[in-house]
Amino acid sequence: MENNIRNDDVAREGSEKVCRRCGKILDSTEVSDGLCRQCKIEIEEEKIIQSKEEEETTTPETKSKFLSVFKWALLIACSALILANSVILVKLLFFNTPSEESTIPDLTKDAILCLSNLSDIAELLQQGELPSESIVCPVSGLPYRIEIKDQDTFVYCPAPEKHQLKALWVSKKNPVPEVLK
Repeated sequence: MENNIRNDDVAREGSEKVCRRCGKILDSTEVSDGLCRQCKIEIEEEKIIQSKEEEETTTPETKSKFLSVFKWALLIACSALILANSVILVKLLFFNTPSEESTIPDLTKDAILCLSNLSDIAELLQQGELPSESIVCPVSGLPYRIEIKDQDTFVYCPAPEKHQLKALWVSKKNPVPEVLK
C-alpha cells in the first residue's frame, strides 16, 4: 500500500526524480545516481556485511586445509619414527648375538694375574720397548716368551696350560690380551 502512495506522489509531482530503490523523492544532490542517501548507506552496509561473510567462509577453509595437511604430515613422520625404532628394537632383541670379543671366558685368579702382566707388557710394546726378564708368569715363574712375526711383536705366556688355557698372548698391533681356551 505504501508503494501505491509513493507512486501517486510521483504522479502528482511529475517532474521530480524518485529513488529507484525506495521510491522517495530525491533532492538535487541525489539525482545523479538515482538513489537517496539512506539507500546508498544501506547498500554500502550490505556490501560490507557480504564481504565479511565471504572472508569468514574462505579463511577457515584455508586454515582448516593447512591444519589437515599439517596433521597428516605429522602423523606420517611419527609413524615412520615408530616403525624405524621398532625395527631397531626387534634387531636388538632377536638378532643380537654377542661377539666373540665381548664374551669373557671363565678364568682363574692366576690367569687374571697373567692377563694383568700381559696388559703391562702391551703398554711397553706400544712405547717400543720389550719386556724385561724380570716380568714372569705368576704361576710358572718363567719369563714371557717373545716372538717377532710379520712385522709385529708377540708376547706369550710361557705356561698357559697351568691356567687351564691353550694360549695367552698380546702383540704390539693388538694390545688387548688374547685368550684361547
